[in-house]
Amino acid sequence: MSPSTTSGRLLAPAVDELRNAGIASPRREAELILAAVLGIRREALLIGPEPTVPAAAATRFRRDVRRRAGQEPLAYITGHKEFMSLDLLITPDVLVPRPDSESLVETALVDLGGRRRRGSKLQVADVGTGSGAIGLAVAHYCPWTQVWAIDISPSATTVAAANAARLGLADRVHVLVGDLLSAPGLPADLTFDLIVANLPYVPGSAIDGLAPTVSLFEPRLALDGGEHGLALIRRLIPQAVARLGSGGALGLECDPDQCTLIAQELAAAGFAGIQIVPDLAGLARNVWGIRSG
Repeated sequence: MSPSTTSGRLLAPAVDELRNAGIASPRREAELILAAVLGIRREALLIGPEPTVPAAAATRFRRDVRRRAGQEPLAYITGHKEFMSLDLLITPDVLVPRPDSESLVETALVDLGGRRRRGSKLQVADVGTGSGAIGLAVAHYCPWTQVWAIDISPSATTVAAANAARLGLADRVHVLVGDLLSAPGLPADLTFDLIVANLPYVPGSAIDGLAPTVSLFEPRLALDGGEHGLALIRRLIPQAVARLGSGGALGLECDPDQCTLIAQELAAAGFAGIQIVPDLAGLARNVWGIRSG
C-alpha cells in the first residue's frame, strides 16, 4: 500500500478528472468528496493546516472521484445532501432532494403559519416522502405540526425514518409504507390540514432521455409518473379531497408544462383558491388548491 499523502496532492488531479468529465464545479465537488472520506467538514480543507490523508483514505477518495466522473450523483457518494439547511442522509434508494422542492416547502410554511392554533397540532401528510426532505423540513420549521410521511418504497421509508431520528423529529414525523394515502398505520378517521406531494411526474418513456446522473442512477420508481407523467397525481387528487378538512390545502410539485393542466383538474375536483407557484429559478413548479365545502 502506498504511503500517506496530502490533500493538495490528491485534489489537483481529482479536479482535472472531474472537469474533464463535465462536472460543473469540479473543485468544490472534489473537496466535498475528500471531506466525506476524512469525516470532516469541507471548511477544514480550506482553513488551517493541510490535512494528511492516510493511504486507505486516499484509495477510497480516488475511487469515489471515479464514481463522480462516471456521473453518479454526489449525494450517493458522500451519503449526504443539504435541503432547507437540514443535513439529510441519502442513499440510492431515494431521489436526491432538489432546490426545486424548496418552494413547495416555503409555500407550505406560509400556509401552516396562518393556520397555527393553540392546544393542538396541525396534521400534515407528505406523500411520496422519499428521503423525508419535504416532511422533515415542514416539521422542523413548524413545531406545531404532526407529519405523516408516506412512501410506497420500504427502502425509502428506512432512509426517511433514519433522517427523522437523527434530526430529533421522530416524535412528530410518522414514517409509513403505503400507496399514496392508503397506508397501514394511518388512522382512518384522521383529517389533514395540509397535504404536500412531490410524486413521480416524468413520463415513463422520457426517463431514458434525462441526464445520465438521473436516468442511470436515481430510482425509477421515484421518477416514473406513467404515460403522461400524471398517473399518481391524478390518483392522489380524489384521495386528498376525501382526507382534507374543509379549507385544507393540497400542494403538488410538477413539471412546469404540467401546471396548467393540474390546476384545471384541481378545479374540476372542487378545489378553490388555485395558484401556481414558481420555484427558485422562476419556473412554474407547484400547484396549490384549497378544499372547499
